[in-house]
Amino acid sequence: MSTTTTTTITTSDAEGGTTTKTVTSTEAIVDTEAAYEPMVPPIPSGPALLPDWIALCTEKPMEPLIEIFDPHQHFFTFGKASFGDQIIPNPAPAVAFMSGRPALECTFGSRNSVMHPKHTHADAAKFESGEEVKFISYLPEDLLADMAGNNVTGTLYQEAFHLLDMAAMGEGGNPTMAPLGEVRAIAKYREQHKGKICQVMNAAADLEHGAAIEPYLIELSKFDFVRGVRCSIPGFEGDVPGMPSKVLPEVLSVVKGSGWNTYDDVDFRAGFALLSKYNLTFDAWLYHKQIPCLIRLAKAFPDTGICLNHCGSPIIPNAGGSCVTRKQVQSRDEVFAEWKVSIAELAKCPNVVVKVGGLPMPISGTDWCCRPVPPTAAEVAQRMGPWYLYVIEQFGPDRCIFESNFPMDRASLSYTCLWNAYKIMTEGMPLADRKKLFGETAKKFYRV
Repeated sequence: MSTTTTTTITTSDAEGGTTTKTVTSTEAIVDTEAAYEPMVPPIPSGPALLPDWIALCTEKPMEPLIEIFDPHQHFFTFGKASFGDQIIPNPAPAVAFMSGRPALECTFGSRNSVMHPKHTHADAAKFESGEEVKFISYLPEDLLADMAGNNVTGTLYQEAFHLLDMAAMGEGGNPTMAPLGEVRAIAKYREQHKGKICQVMNAAADLEHGAAIEPYLIELSKFDFVRGVRCSIPGFEGDVPGMPSKVLPEVLSVVKGSGWNTYDDVDFRAGFALLSKYNLTFDAWLYHKQIPCLIRLAKAFPDTGICLNHCGSPIIPNAGGSCVTRKQVQSRDEVFAEWKVSIAELAKCPNVVVKVGGLPMPISGTDWCCRPVPPTAAEVAQRMGPWYLYVIEQFGPDRCIFESNFPMDRASLSYTCLWNAYKIMTEGMPLADRKKLFGETAKKFYRV
């Protein structure tokens, strides 16, 4: 059962005027289990291609001598990736992600809808109709171009459950070994770009397999640049692994195990208990209502280093049309208040650090990806400042790490704009604290 609603969306244009458009959406009635089709976000105004849109940002790096270590960046390649004489096929995830296109666009932005920067909204529709579409990926050369002019001395590659080992996924294979394909790919990228990027890496690990994950961890230990693992579980109460969210179908859900509190599962914790044996840290991506689950995990394993990604990804409805959600979603002020309580409680766990960033993604309430031009660093600092500075206040610079989260955050702003915003937010802080936030804390945590 559903209702049809009409929403008027107003966005600013480059000259300071406004553009108004009307969008019709279908929304499920809150008190029913009936499935419904989430609204496909509107095509954003301005350039259709993300690189063309990003190019409209002409800011130069502020304080260009500040040394940056970027602890969170991804690569994506669709089709086949070539590493010299080795061809690695990219498996089904690209196709599977396309089936959840509305959720991806709401989560990562319409121009960035399948998590790579040069794909258009129109191409997604062609793909779904069966028409052949050429996908272009986000690769080291794209990251290096984005980084240009900023004093980035190194990066940590964060797994994206990508370039999986298809032999492990096939009949008779061991699916827990599949992420080794991505690790091998990053090893090749490291050879091609010596000393510039990917000094260290966090690999994917499906810890919900419990003790059965140990052979995979043994294989990871053979790669001297792997520092930790990530097992992401963003989702909502009632979500089922492998299915769109029943609570908010417009938002990405990748819960595992028993559901949204995966980190409480006995099997997951059996796998997690092995990390210290192999000197591995743990990165966690989840949504803000799941932070209590991470607090319980941190308290249960006080000797294992844990890094919360993206400040816990608060889910906030926005006015730009890129994240249209059900009526029961909390307001920005309500989310902020609830999130602050969880962050303060998590800060009491001395083994936890936080990657300060990730909130430019549309799921956290920005409408920048729908605008005809990107935001300025000053605007980003003003919008993100209360959230980021609260995390720094609670955890301190010794446990906070600025991140780019590119190319995911690229849907909303340029690389230079992002790091300029961090510099604006911290311009009154002691130099020693700023050095920690821009790289020293990350290097210490990930043993760079």
